[in-house]
Amino acid sequence: MKNLGFTLIELIVVVLLISILAIGIFPNISNTSDYTYISQRDQTISLLRNVQQRAMQNTQDSETCHLVRFDTEVIGLAAKSSNGSCGVGLSATSGDVDDFLLVDVEDTYTAKDASGSIISSITFNDLGQPIPGSGSCATTGCVIEFSSERSVCIESQGYIHVCP
Repeated sequence: MKNLGFTLIELIVVVLLISILAIGIFPNISNTSDYTYISQRDQTISLLRNVQQRAMQNTQDSETCHLVRFDTEVIGLAAKSSNGSCGVGLSATSGDVDDFLLVDVEDTYTAKDASGSIISSITFNDLGQPIPGSGSCATTGCVIEFSSERSVCIESQGYIHVCP
């Protein structure tokens, strides 16, 4: 008579394979800080590209604001004053309808131009390029560093991407 089932050796091999997989996968699942930083980086790229697209598609005659501010804990679109130019604060606060225009930063970050000087904002022109006067991004590009491997580069031509 033929027995239907698994041998003890087969069961031990399966348990060993599952435990090896669990050891390799569990640290990636339990450590969400990497995912948080990557999410912040991607949200920042999305915000910068959104403001850049708004600047490129602007058809209004009056002056409008296409400036991204780098505050201590938040990166966001600058508020518009009554005449359409850039105001002092940010355009949205957390929980608003325009919440996608803000990136809450979990950890410290720095926004620098190519010479290493800290910049507080970036403005885009109608070609999507950084405007001179918002740091020296217009000639050499800028970098927003969240950590060593999670930086955002803004090239002088307007190309926004993850730094290599």
